[in-house]
Amino acid sequence: MYKTELIDKVAKTAKIKNKDVDTIYNAIFDTIKNELYNGEEIVLTGFGTFKVNDRKERKGINPRNGDIIQISPKRVVTFKASLSLKQYMNNKKY
Repeated sequence: MYKTELIDKVAKTAKIKNKDVDTIYNAIFDTIKNELYNGEEIVLTGFGTFKVNDRKERKGINPRNGDIIQISPKRVVTFKASLSLKQYMNNKKY
């Protein structure tokens, strides 16, 4: 599902204009991105937790030629689904 499809579904469900949903969508995700950038953990009760982990510099292998390469340190975003989301996904009848 793409952003526009999500906005359409939310607008229909909430019975509000797509433009308003788009504004809210952008505000929510900009806030989440900024908070993650600042090292904050985002806990959405009933959905899951977003968190930033720091990966150290490490050695790796180039799969094309087998050379050992140095992989730079970086920050990665992780997501852990909540128990209620896991249960919903496994008990939902399709």
